[in-house]
Amino acid sequence: YQRRVRGKSELKHRHEKDTVMEVSITPLGTSEVSTASYVALTARVCVNHDIRHEVHPMGTVIEGSVDDCLDVIKECIEKSLRHCPRVQLSARIDVRPGEFHRVDKKHKKIREISHLVGEE
Repeated sequence: YQRRVRGKSELKHRHEKDTVMEVSITPLGTSEVSTASYVALTARVCVNHDIRHEVHPMGTVIEGSVDDCLDVIKECIEKSLRHCPRVQLSARIDVRPGEFHRVDKKHKKIREISHLVGEE
C-alpha cells in the first residue's frame, strides 16, 4: 500500500482492517470433481490467521488488513499446491481506508432496505 506524503511516495504497513477481498481457488490437474476440500482449506487458513471470513457458493469473502488478506492468499496457494499440481486463483480486493466492519455494515443495510425491493 502506498500513500502520498508531501509529493513523496511512502510505503506503509497496513494494520487497519479496511480491506474486503473475495477469493476463489480452483485446483487443476486433479481427478476430484468437488472443490469443497479447497474451500475448507481457505476457511481453515482464515481461522488460523484470526481473520473474519464468510464462505459463499462462488468464493470466500475475507475482511482484514491488506497484509492479512494477502498473507491468507499466499498460504492458501502454498497449501493447495501440496494436494494438486496447479492452482488457479481469482481475487477481488477492495481497500477503503478509514472504513471498518464493511461486511457487517453491508448486511445491515440490505436488511434495512430489503422490504423496499419489489415495491413500486
